[in-house]
Amino acid sequence: RYGSAVTSLCNYTAPIIITIISTIIYKEKMTLKQLCFVLMAFVGIIFVSGIFESSNSVDYHCVIYGMLAAIGFTILVITNRKLKDIKPLDKTVTQLFVSALVVLPYVYFNNGFPTSMDVRSILIIVLLGFVHTGLAYIFYFNSISVLPIHKVVIIGYIEPVLAIVVGVLVFKEPISLFGIIGAVLIIMAALLSELSSK
Repeated sequence: RYGSAVTSLCNYTAPIIITIISTIIYKEKMTLKQLCFVLMAFVGIIFVSGIFESSNSVDYHCVIYGMLAAIGFTILVITNRKLKDIKPLDKTVTQLFVSALVVLPYVYFNNGFPTSMDVRSILIIVLLGFVHTGLAYIFYFNSISVLPIHKVVIIGYIEPVLAIVVGVLVFKEPISLFGIIGAVLIIMAALLSELSSK
C-alpha cells in the first residue's frame, strides 16, 4: 500500500513538470493564482496517495519507477502538443499500436499468451481497449491541443479522485479522512481554476 502510494505520488509530479516546461518552451502565461491552483491540486494528490497513512520507510524503487513514469508522461504530453497537424484519432491509433508492440514481448516472456479465453474476458478486453483507453486518449489528445496547459494539469488530477469515488461506491472500499481532504482539495482547485478563467 505504502509503496504504491509513493509510486503514485511521484508519478503525479508529471503535471507540475509539464507546467514548468510549458511556461519555458511554449511561453504559456500562467498567473500566480493559476499556479496556486496547480499546487493546491498537487497537495490534494499527496493526501489522496495515502502516504501519511503508513510509518514504513520509503522504498527507493518506488520513487524511481514513479519518477520514470512521470518523465514518460511528460514526454507524451509535450510531444503531442507539438503534433498539431495530426488528428487525435491518428495519434491514438499510432501510439497505442507502438505501445502494444513494446509490451507484447514482456507479457509473452513473463506470463505467456493465453491459450483460451471466454466471452466475458474478450468483452472486458474490448471495453478496456476501445472505450477506456482508445476513446479516452482521443479526447485527451484533442484537449491537449486546445486547452491551456494549467487546465490540462488540474483536470488530470481529477483521475485519482474518480478512482476513489468508484472504489467507495462500487467496491465498498473504505476511505480515510486524508483521502476525503485530498479529494476536496483537487475538486476545489479544478472548480476555482475554471471560475477564475471566466
